[in-house]
Amino acid sequence: MNNNEKIYDVITYGRSSIDLYSQEVGAPFEEILGFHAFVGGSPLNIAVGCSRWD
Repeated sequence: MNNNEKIYDVITYGRSSIDLYSQEVGAPFEEILGFHAFVGGSPLNIAVGCSRWD
């Protein structure tokens, strides 16, 4: 193997997305003032989890 070759432990395939969660848990939708955004999508969640594995 030369220095230009890369080795991957995990490759994920699929869509990534943003999950939005209400800042006012339990409030009716009309009363929600804002949302928290988190990475989402199954392949992306797996990739993030693997990157945190030590």
